[in-house]
Amino acid sequence: MDLLTQQSCHYRRNRPGSDGRQRAPDGRSACTSRETFRTTRVAILRDVAGGYNFVWLFPTHMEYPAMMKWIAAIAATMMTVAFLPAARAADAPTGVEANQVVDYYFSDATTPIVLAVKLCEDIYKDGPEKNNCNGEIDPANVEPGTTAYVWMKLLVPHGASAKILAQVNNKGVTRDTYDRAVPGALRYRTWMRTTFGQAGKWEIRIYDESGDSLTELYSAAVQVGAPMKNESSGSSAQ
Repeated sequence: MDLLTQQSCHYRRNRPGSDGRQRAPDGRSACTSRETFRTTRVAILRDVAGGYNFVWLFPTHMEYPAMMKWIAAIAATMMTVAFLPAARAADAPTGVEANQVVDYYFSDATTPIVLAVKLCEDIYKDGPEKNNCNGEIDPANVEPGTTAYVWMKLLVPHGASAKILAQVNNKGVTRDTYDRAVPGALRYRTWMRTTFGQAGKWEIRIYDESGDSLTELYSAAVQVGAPMKNESSGSSAQ
C-alpha cells in the first residue's frame, strides 16, 4: 500500500462503516490499493510545511494520476507563496534623526514635508510594495510622448490637514495639475499620471495651498528628449 492510500485509510479509520467497506478487527479500513482514490473525497497530508496539517478536498472519482498532478500543483503554489519577496528593509536612522521626525510629527506644525518624488512607469497595486513606485524613470532622460506617474511621498504633522497642489510645467505654461487633501500621516503616498508630450525642459512643482497663499515645497527639472543648446541637461531638487 502506498503512502497516500495509507493516509486515506488512516483518515477513514475513525469513520466506521461510512464507506460500506469491511473493517479490520483493530478498526482500520481494509482498503489496500490505489482504487481508494477513485471514491474518497478527502486525503490527509501530514507533516507539510514544518508540521502543519492540511486537508485537501478532491472531486469524486478523480483518477490517481490526476490526483497526483493536483497535489504537485498545490505544493508548487505553497512554495511560491513561501518565497514571495518581503518588503525592503531600510537603513536605521540615527537617534537624533528619528527624534527630529517624531518631534515634528507630533508638534503643532501644519506644513507638510515632501520626502520623495519619482517618475514611475507604474504603481504597485498589491503585495509588499503596494502604493510604491514600479519602474523608476530617469528624469534626466525621458522620451518625448512618455506617459508616467509622478509619485510623491509626504509627511504631514499629526492632526494637520494639508492641501497639496502639484504642477507639471513646460515653456512657462502649466500643462497638468493635481490637487489632493492629505490628512496627518508619517507616510502618505499619492501620485498623478501625466504625459511629457514634447521635447524640452519640463519641471515638477509641488505646493502647499492650505493657507491663504501657496508655499512651494519641492521643484525639480525633467529633461524630455535631447536638451536644447540654451537648456541645461541636469536636474535639480530642493
